[in-house]
Amino acid sequence: MLKARGLATPDERALYEYKLTEPEIAQLKSVLLACFKGSLPQTPRLVGAAFCLWTAYWFQREFEGGQWSWAEPLDAISAPNDPNSRALLVTEGMDFLRREIRKINGHREFLITLVIEGGFPSRLISSEGGWLTRYVEAVTLAAAHGDNSLSAVLDHAEHYQFIIPASFRAESFLHLAAELAHHVADLRRRLANNGISEGAVEWLDHEDPHWRDRLPVATDDGAARRLVEGLVRASPHRAVMPVSCRRILKRSGDRWSFAIRMDIEGRIDDEDLPGEVRARLQSVNRARILPAGMLERKGLPAIGVANRTESEDWRGWAVESLLRRGPVVVDEFPLEADARLVFSIGAGSGLEFVPTGGARVTSDVLVFKEETAANDDDLPASLLLVGTGSIKERDARLYVLVPSDADVSAQPGGEVGAITSFAERILLRIQGAASIKIDGDRYVVRAGADRSDFTVIEAIGHSPDWVGANYPVYLGCPGFLLHHGNIKRKGDKNSLRMRVAGRKEGWTPFDPKSLHFGVVEIAALDKEAILDRLMLVHLPNTARIRVSVLISTES
Repeated sequence: MLKARGLATPDERALYEYKLTEPEIAQLKSVLLACFKGSLPQTPRLVGAAFCLWTAYWFQREFEGGQWSWAEPLDAISAPNDPNSRALLVTEGMDFLRREIRKINGHREFLITLVIEGGFPSRLISSEGGWLTRYVEAVTLAAAHGDNSLSAVLDHAEHYQFIIPASFRAESFLHLAAELAHHVADLRRRLANNGISEGAVEWLDHEDPHWRDRLPVATDDGAARRLVEGLVRASPHRAVMPVSCRRILKRSGDRWSFAIRMDIEGRIDDEDLPGEVRARLQSVNRARILPAGMLERKGLPAIGVANRTESEDWRGWAVESLLRRGPVVVDEFPLEADARLVFSIGAGSGLEFVPTGGARVTSDVLVFKEETAANDDDLPASLLLVGTGSIKERDARLYVLVPSDADVSAQPGGEVGAITSFAERILLRIQGAASIKIDGDRYVVRAGADRSDFTVIEAIGHSPDWVGANYPVYLGCPGFLLHHGNIKRKGDKNSLRMRVAGRKEGWTPFDPKSLHFGVVEIAALDKEAILDRLMLVHLPNTARIRVSVLISTES
């Protein structure tokens, strides 16, 4: 096999890049059947390499869906199917082939490694073309718009897995989709850099006839070829990412200030809108998006145009920006202010809402990662808020803003260093893991993790415009969405806890019928550590403000 490709030894290429032929795969099977009639050698490097190639190409050519398991590829060659034998064969084989074994949460994943090394399963593309095409396209376009590192693309793959039928939602499949999207996003950027908007595939064929060979998919298969060419040609302006806001901590010299970054071009899910807003928009197909509240006072003009959009797996609004392509940053935007927008549907008629990530921040723990590289003084110019509670992040360093009296300690192997203090808070830099205790509540922040893992609680409900407070105010109990990583689901008694604010009593399972009126706390917990926490004002549905003017009778 190596000799046929002009190689004396493996050259670190992915296994799918060998493009094994039918006769070569048949020969692998024959050799392995003979090998597995006896016992394994003590260091089965060559047998292991053949085993890895066979298994990787079996998934590429034969897998049609269902459980991802060793059984079928190993049964076909009578290979031993116990954990020790599999670990030995893959370890020795991948070492010979000069390929790394993937790790997830610190554990070596032998099956996932070989599935990804084989590339996208051709039969799966043929049999599941509808949802699979939509899913991979969404991940690819998201990667093409922003960070295209493999870790970032995997985050996109996790975010869009709601498109995937439940039976296919496996770690292996997410990694496969991320690998393919990462490669195609690189191609799309190459096209954009050369000003190619029409005839993309034809241009690539002319400039780089072998571009398909480097993709993790067998493009000699008709369905796979159509999938890849469709991904290359897909419109870059299709709305795939949500209209959202991200909080930023910016530095200018020794001064730090908060800002907000708005991604306007994108989509708004119906389920992310308050019920009364969603109901009043039922008969509306097009609306302008205008700023409200603090955004309006900052002088922002009309922000975008929203068009009602429905598809097989999604209902909501596709928003086109009226400002400019790319994010819009609003400086000096306080944490305690909501980023409010308005659906403008007629003269004097508007429906306010807060986009994802736009709600005021009420947590005591704010976790940031570097958005810009550190300067000569080893401090970045801007930090991006990534969590408001316990969190794991891949970044080697994280930054945490906590009250000045918080008890922060490094866990074994971790480091905590103070950077600056402002607004009765202290900004810390964390490497490794740290424990944070505030008024009896505990948080754990871990930098340098194998994968990102965080939880964010989002409240969606009727927020009246006739009352202001330090915390969000809702008439009636709002609904809660729990964003775990990039997966979104409704919060309930199993995932949320509640208590009256200020009392520091024990947490009780969330129950909308028994939620106290007044200032309350809602939290997601894990092993006594707080993953995220919201403070809000809960008022009765019928609450109204009555103003009485007292007139003095004294002369």
